[in-house]
Amino acid sequence: MKAQLNPSEKEMFLAQAGDPESSKFCVLFALRFPNVEADVLASAFEKVSAATPTLRSHYELEDGVPVRVDDGAVPAVEIRDASDFAAVKAALAELPHQRDLSVTPVKAVVFRLADESVLGLSMHHIAFDGASSILLKKSVESVLAGGEPLAQPTDNVLTAPPESATALYDGMFSAGVPVCEMPTKVARPKEHPFEDRELTLSWTPDEFAALVGAAHRHSVSAFELVFSAVGAVVAKYCASEEVVLGTQINSRDVAHKDAIGMFVNTGVVRLRPVRTDSFDDYVKASAALVRRVNHGEALPFSDVLSRYGVQTDTSRNPMFDVAVNWLPPQPERLYRVPSKESGAEKRARDLTLTFTRTKTDLSLLVSWPDALFD
Repeated sequence: MKAQLNPSEKEMFLAQAGDPESSKFCVLFALRFPNVEADVLASAFEKVSAATPTLRSHYELEDGVPVRVDDGAVPAVEIRDASDFAAVKAALAELPHQRDLSVTPVKAVVFRLADESVLGLSMHHIAFDGASSILLKKSVESVLAGGEPLAQPTDNVLTAPPESATALYDGMFSAGVPVCEMPTKVARPKEHPFEDRELTLSWTPDEFAALVGAAHRHSVSAFELVFSAVGAVVAKYCASEEVVLGTQINSRDVAHKDAIGMFVNTGVVRLRPVRTDSFDDYVKASAALVRRVNHGEALPFSDVLSRYGVQTDTSRNPMFDVAVNWLPPQPERLYRVPSKESGAEKRARDLTLTFTRTKTDLSLLVSWPDALFD
């Protein structure tokens, strides 16, 4: 059975086809299940795979258009013994990356420990995004409890964005896309270097509460306040009165709320921190744009590039150089494992700010390429 792809899946397919040896679209996850036997967990995952098209499909071109082909074959699950969770993570980091989309890009291993079992997955991003890891965990837990896997749609094609989305983007970019030059320590190379430096920051519960309180005083969310503040700082750093920032969006619609697959879209927002505006006016205007882009009015990023004539090249990220992402709390016992393979999960971008929140605190991972910035 063949199914059409959504824009995020198409972009992922074409990106991998354009760079067949790249590992940057490969992800590794570990899901821990205490007091569950390894063979029981393996059987539960197999049942979930049998009910989940993206876990039993490969991808190919049909008349020049990428499609998903449901093979109906459930990926085999290997069972291994491990001494502790550190050994599990080390073994996962060594798993081969799933680059070949002509076969089901899923490798599953269940690790048997003394008091728990761990489901380790090496997958291609085309079949699995961050929200999918949460949904997969729920689906496996349902089967372990004697229930059924989460119901899955036959394809991942989404409802078309409303006409207001086009008007929103035209308002930001019909007159052109501004280039906000980040001052670099060397001239930009023809090939943008990967982000290879990281810095982690955190807010205490009291500090996070103060941030939320400040957002409420401006009648915006904490993310909208942070996004606006980053835009103002980047614009000042670049000596510009406007800046384009990118952000990751979960594009699932109602029909795909439980769908396991690739639904990450890239939203872009043009901010104008003009000196004559008050900070409150700037934040509210910026928040209104961010809110619309994040809640159903984002065009597929590939459509945005073509609509506004953005030419892509290898020297920089198209449209924006700085991304600001706001991630929900991660479930307990779910871990993303860094790979040892060079270039895996790396981005060619000037700066990425990834905020992860819980109910009481906030953390920030800042990443950038050392070749361009100190």
